[in-house]
Amino acid sequence: MSSAVSFQRDASGQNTFAPNIDGTVFRYSVTLAAATETNFSLPRGTKDWLVSFLATPGAEVWYAFSPSYDTPVVAEVPAGATIVATTSELNTGTRTMAPETYISMITAVADVSVSIVLWNVPS
Repeated sequence: MSSAVSFQRDASGQNTFAPNIDGTVFRYSVTLAAATETNFSLPRGTKDWLVSFLATPGAEVWYAFSPSYDTPVVAEVPAGATIVATTSELNTGTRTMAPETYISMITAVADVSVSIVLWNVPS
C-alpha cells in the first residue's frame, strides 16, 4: 500500500513529510491584467495533480476551481466591506486536484505575475 506522503528532508536538511510525486512536472506562468479573469484547465488523461500557486509578493490573487471547463466557476475580486458567500479563494497555495479541473484567477491590480507548477501524483 502506498502513502500520499513520505518522510524526506527539506531544503535545509531538516526532517519533513513531503508528497510522493513522479518525475512529471509542468510549469506555467501568466501576468494578470487588472480586473480581467484568466483561466486554464489541468491536463487530462492523468492521475491527480499536486498544484502549487505563487504570485508576485504582496499581490492578492483570487482563485476559483470547478470540475471541468464545461461548468466553469469564475473567480471574483470581493466588492465592499460586507461578508458574503463566495466561490473564490485568496492566494490559495498548494493543493491536490483532479485532471481537467478548471482554474480561474483574477486580481484587482495590473501586472501581477503568477506561477503554477504541476506534479503528477502517483496512484
